[in-house]
Amino acid sequence: MSSVTAAVNGRHSVRAFLDQPVEGERLRSIVRQAARAPSGGNLQPWSVEFVAGERLAMLKALMRERRVAEPAGEPLAHDFYPASLPATYQERRLRNGALLYGALGIARDDRAARAAWIDENFQFFGAPQGLFFLMPAAFGRYQWLDLGIFL
Repeated sequence: MSSVTAAVNGRHSVRAFLDQPVEGERLRSIVRQAARAPSGGNLQPWSVEFVAGERLAMLKALMRERRVAEPAGEPLAHDFYPASLPATYQERRLRNGALLYGALGIARDDRAARAAWIDENFQFFGAPQGLFFLMPAAFGRYQWLDLGIFL
């Protein structure tokens, strides 16, 4: 149990990566181990796409083009947040944003710097590889739960 506790306690978000890729077989091994996660009816409703090299460079270029063409983003199939986000969560969201942008030295009213930082999401924060975790759209909430356990 202590290794799980250590892993959970050591978890943190990364917003900058080295340009050194992780060896492909190592990534595949990690994903194979994670795929042993339980899922309802043992459906394992997910698939994983690894993107690196030229494919990733092309994707990053496409994302740069799309961000210029649609700076506000493309329409989403679902709301990103609930229409009426309870105050507790809204406060947490605002506080976390203030902490993040404060740590980056980006002023609240500096829209250009904030947009540039958001653009980094679409450039994988400089990571030389990307993984996409996919699931057929027809699956429902319980399969989303399965995907969450896998992740």
